[in-house]
Amino acid sequence: MGDGAVRFRGELEAVGAAVPADGSPEHQVDASVHCRLALMLEPAAPDAVLPAYLRLPDAELALRRRTEHP
Repeated sequence: MGDGAVRFRGELEAVGAAVPADGSPEHQVDASVHCRLALMLEPAAPDAVLPAYLRLPDAELALRRRTEHP
């Protein structure tokens, strides 16, 4: 689950998610867990797998900071 589950425990539990105790080893990011989760999914065509860019690249953010505050 990673530390985000601990940080956002209230929000996650409010929508019905079960978040393990803070010190639980389930919060350790482990590639083998990702692989087991992936095995439960239907395979997708490679062309159907697209990145989800959730924020601007660092270079774009730096450029905007320079142009907004010369």
